[in-house]
Amino acid sequence: MATPKYKPLLFTTTMRNPARLKQMLFVLNKFDGKILDDTLAEEIVAECIRYGVYRPTIKSDSIKEKWSTSQPGTFSKELLTQEEVNYIIQHNPQEHKEAGFTRGYPSRFATIFDFCKELGLVYYTHGEPIEISELGHHLINILEVREDGESLLVEEIHPEYENEVFL
Repeated sequence: MATPKYKPLLFTTTMRNPARLKQMLFVLNKFDGKILDDTLAEEIVAECIRYGVYRPTIKSDSIKEKWSTSQPGTFSKELLTQEEVNYIIQHNPQEHKEAGFTRGYPSRFATIFDFCKELGLVYYTHGEPIEISELGHHLINILEVREDGESLLVEEIHPEYENEVFL
């Protein structure tokens, strides 16, 4: 059998912007070492929503206002309350299905983080502990994130680490 002339194209809807990776990994790092199941996957996506790094489309006016001062895919300047996160989850059902995860927000977790896994920044399998790799931690260490009530203060204290990770 002849070898195909061209390799198949990877069509992915996962996060692909390297600038977003460090922020998403920062959130995921809160769950480093925890056993990944559907409930934890949903909790992680909810935390991504709380920080504003994952922004479903249907949102209340208060959420729109909080997210209006920052770019989509980046940390919000204000954290959402638990009630606001619940509102988004209830009004943005996910019909997405990924292998190994239940349909809905658990599968959305995989969509968000699979590219990080492909890059070796994190290791996870359903039923096993989440493990942020050494490279993943190096990428996370670019950021200094401080929560002050509902305000979120983010500073890139080691921007050079991004080049080190991706080179």
